[in-house]
Amino acid sequence: MPRAISSQAWRDLQNKKEEEKVKKAELIKRKKEERALAKEKKEKVKRVRTNKKKPLTNENHLPVESRKTPKKTIKCDACDEELISDVEEDEEKNIGCDLCARWFHLRCTNFIGLSYDEVATKDYTCYACT
Repeated sequence: MPRAISSQAWRDLQNKKEEEKVKKAELIKRKKEERALAKEKKEKVKRVRTNKKKPLTNENHLPVESRKTPKKTIKCDACDEELISDVEEDEEKNIGCDLCARWFHLRCTNFIGLSYDEVATKDYTCYACT
């Protein structure tokens, strides 16, 4: 460190510090510009993605609950009527074959006249598996 402020070494040191300060400021400015450009590009891509046209259907105007795909209804293999899982009458309750994936009303099986609780403890084999 030079002792005299008026010496050439002191002025060179101050000039060098000033140049480093300017370089640092320019570097910070460039980084800010690059970040701004990257952010702008990212927002542009996002806008393009969200602006894609959706096909016009009535489904787009329905509430979310009604847009869901309809549930697949399971039908009795004997009478071809829909099976409902939460019914009160024992004859309308469902029973499945132990050997395949077929389901039946209790009234459509050979367990006619028995309560559902009695049938639930027994094995059931449908007409196609016997």
